[in-house]
Amino acid sequence: IFFRCFGMLSYDELAELNERVTSVQDWCLQNGLRIHGVTGTVYPDCGCGVVAQQDILDGDDLAIVPQNLIVSTIAARKSTYLKELLQAVTLVPIQIISLYLITERSLGNESFWKLWLEVLPKSFENLLYFNTQELAQVRNPARIKKVIREQQRAQALWRDLVEKLNTYIKDLPEDGTRDVLENALHRCSWEAFLWAYSNLMSRGFYYDVDSAAQDVWAMMPWVDFFNYAPGGDHVHTFMSGTSFCFRSIGSEWVEGEQILLKYGSYSNFELMLWYGFAIPDCVRYPLSPLQG
Repeated sequence: IFFRCFGMLSYDELAELNERVTSVQDWCLQNGLRIHGVTGTVYPDCGCGVVAQQDILDGDDLAIVPQNLIVSTIAARKSTYLKELLQAVTLVPIQIISLYLITERSLGNESFWKLWLEVLPKSFENLLYFNTQELAQVRNPARIKKVIREQQRAQALWRDLVEKLNTYIKDLPEDGTRDVLENALHRCSWEAFLWAYSNLMSRGFYYDVDSAAQDVWAMMPWVDFFNYAPGGDHVHTFMSGTSFCFRSIGSEWVEGEQILLKYGSYSNFELMLWYGFAIPDCVRYPLSPLQG
């Protein structure tokens, strides 16, 4: 079992991250996010989080995310730079969203998602990043094999993506779209893909708005501030039309209490594999994943 202790954020780091969280929240609200009785905040030991601004009752809606704030294959297929590519090239949803993140990050200030991209983690400490020497610390052959399989799977997705991008770009005319895609391809290193892949795997939600398009992955600004607790299954997520909703179910929170979300039923090994943190048996509420 692994447990990594994240250091406390300094005063300057807290101030900078808090400013970014506020900017992301304001931007989300301007673009249709609805929140009730909650706000994004920053904790010294775990980065971004969501706190109750008032007492939250059972059945209260906490957040409703409109489709235009959902990072999905649907959003990618509407992208000026990717829509023709995605009509011509067959990619799986993980590749599509990872490419979308890399492309949008390459656009810098021109990206609609700029403020949110800036608050995403720049690196991870999950097991996908472990080298052979570090993996030896796991001391469990079956788990080492599992990590290596997942690393190889991610690498195969990346190589396939780069190959298809190269083939597609060669036939494009010299124009703005080609320039953006060439820039995205140039930036689509293994490190960049692993960054996008890890963000998706640690912040993705099940999103079944269009099963015909196999759109089962989505990321959402602001709601990825929710930190994890194994017993935090009192926030119900569901689709309402094309919006994604978060509702309090079977629990209440008092003003000032952090609202925690159960990401799934994971072992400590799985938490380390995908999120980069683990839960000590002696601690009821674990350290949250480092965000920001």
